[in-house]
Amino acid sequence: MACSSSSLSLRCVRSLSLILCVVGSLRSEFPSTEKVNCEAFNIHLIDCDCHKSTTTRGGIRVFCKNNRNVTSIPARIDGLAALKITGASIRLIDEAIQYPGLTGLYLNEDQIRFIDDFSFASLGQLVDLSLANNELSGISGNTFAGLASLQLLVLTGNRLHVIRADSFSGSNLPSLQILKLDRCSLYDIEPDSFPALSHLTILDIAYNRLQQLPPVVGGKYGLSNLTHLNLSDNRLSDVDGSFFAKVPSLTHLYLDRNNLQHVPIGSLKESLVFVSLRKNRIESLRQSGLDASLPRLKSLDLSFNSLTKLNFGELPSGDLEKILIHDNPWDCDECGNEWMFDESVVFRWNSEANVSCATPSELSGLNVYRNRNKVFANCAAAKSAIAVPLLIGMAVLVTLLTLCTVVVFKLRVRRRRQTLVNKEELDSLASSKEKLSESTLFAAPRYHTEREDEQSFL
Repeated sequence: MACSSSSLSLRCVRSLSLILCVVGSLRSEFPSTEKVNCEAFNIHLIDCDCHKSTTTRGGIRVFCKNNRNVTSIPARIDGLAALKITGASIRLIDEAIQYPGLTGLYLNEDQIRFIDDFSFASLGQLVDLSLANNELSGISGNTFAGLASLQLLVLTGNRLHVIRADSFSGSNLPSLQILKLDRCSLYDIEPDSFPALSHLTILDIAYNRLQQLPPVVGGKYGLSNLTHLNLSDNRLSDVDGSFFAKVPSLTHLYLDRNNLQHVPIGSLKESLVFVSLRKNRIESLRQSGLDASLPRLKSLDLSFNSLTKLNFGELPSGDLEKILIHDNPWDCDECGNEWMFDESVVFRWNSEANVSCATPSELSGLNVYRNRNKVFANCAAAKSAIAVPLLIGMAVLVTLLTLCTVVVFKLRVRRRRQTLVNKEELDSLASSKEKLSESTLFAAPRYHTEREDEQSFL
């Protein structure tokens, strides 16, 4: 389901595409309700529609629009479950709102400038609160005190300028899942902001004036369950790596239209699924901090950057299904860029887009995919020029290896033969020695007998 300015529900906000939607209004047609006469419920408001729930839970839902005569929140509406007022002139909320059964409150474009502390303290069952497109200039530590069940908080389009460390805390908002602070003219977020928001999953801070991010968010334990972070359309030129260390579960990161050259993803390597860096100043993927092992990464947007060359091996070694590289000043004399044709994950998403050559000058402006025969033509010639010497070199190398093998084999044969000859000589020598020993042994007695005969004769 797509988001629009006329629809607001927690289910819609949870969808993947919703982080970029402007959430600000309740559905004009309530599901499981029937339109009724407001006066029948003692509701005397001009330009208001009333709906009665057809479910067992019951409750009245009131929608008032474009009535500048409404200057305060109506009181004493029995059974009120949801209230939406747009285009009024409320300006100030200085009294506690006494609707304990209220689950949805939408006060958009009502010129609200100030909200007194504890004004929502009695709304313990409130799930959705939207204060979009008002004139709020600050949020104190007790503005949202008592909202124990709140899951969605929309502050889009106010003039907050600075987020204080105690503006949004888990002690006041223990169930908060979605926080929208886009288009709030923010130029600073204090360190340790958003403390103890352990259930926060979506944080939208797009379209502000942030030049840097705080080194630490979420207090002691960080934003441990945050999965979607939108920081697009700010003025970021660098991001402190420690910031990402406090959001270890982040899966979707939006950093479009900043001034980034480097993104220190750090501990996010194992969690990121989607990264969008559209319209930054990235010149090299190695320098960007994204040439790392990202095993879960499915989508990467590098369009409208300053990339001139990119080897496919530099891309994150995850399971990429989509990569956008169009509208970069590609060097078509760089043979390493030929993978643009061969990798389906690139061709599928960029073949109809503006993937054009910036250099060399004779190819400038040519679309890579529509001029394949011209683009990288020099690479084919260069490969041919390299191939012949390479083949000759390989042949010479093979020949040398063969000769070396033959020489080694002959040397081994000669050595073996010499060993056999030496062994035969040794055996022969040993045999001669044995014969000599035997000759000496039998000759001695004969020598002794002749002497005795000679002496006997004399």
